[in-house]
Amino acid sequence: MLATAQGTPTGGQVTARQPEPGAGAGAGQATAAARPRRADSAGPAMVRILAPPMATGRPTPNKGGQPPVQRGLGFLVDGRGFVLTHYDVVRDGKGLEVALADGRTFAVKQVWRDPLAGIAVLRIEGRDLPALLLGDSEGVRVGEATVAVGWPTASATPPVSATIRATGAATGGNLAIDAPIPTESVGGPLINARGQVVGITSADAHVTDGSPRGFAIPIDRAKSMLREAQASAAPSRPAFASASGR
Repeated sequence: MLATAQGTPTGGQVTARQPEPGAGAGAGQATAAARPRRADSAGPAMVRILAPPMATGRPTPNKGGQPPVQRGLGFLVDGRGFVLTHYDVVRDGKGLEVALADGRTFAVKQVWRDPLAGIAVLRIEGRDLPALLLGDSEGVRVGEATVAVGWPTASATPPVSATIRATGAATGGNLAIDAPIPTESVGGPLINARGQVVGITSADAHVTDGSPRGFAIPIDRAKSMLREAQASAAPSRPAFASASGR
């Protein structure tokens, strides 16, 4: 029987912030000035997920040292090198690399994928890496202020401030927000007023009554998969398929 692994980040954690002044204790509302500070604190734990050019569907093979192509984002949730992202970012899981904000690049050693849940877990070989704290998406409420974090550089996509508009059955079990997610930011974290991850951003976007909508996978859906990945390289359920990154 597999040993139980804790789903909370270990080592190098990015400290969760308490709600900023102006953040409502119940609905999680935050001032506009508070949101960017929370997004900045997530920067060290953000990663870009890179793949060989052929993996993007280009007709020519990777010759002459062509640079890898960015698929999307992810975020470290464990100081030992576990990364959460969206399944669409990982796809077949082959030849992936992870780039950190500090310039370091790691080969992805293992990939766990669940296409039904839309979640993927990656493992890189690292120690004392920065990590984000996971929140409780079951407690997310309509009207709560959040931030969809993008890549933390001046030239990249800025964080998207968004309010939760719907949860539960009306959104297929996902979190609906009032702003679309840029394609290059898919797989990144949706963070609440306490600096905790409550969702994994998705590429899905719809327009309702002229208002843009984006979506995020509730973080609670990813926790059991993350625990399994942390506990063992061998998955224990059919939908939890593993593919070697190399």
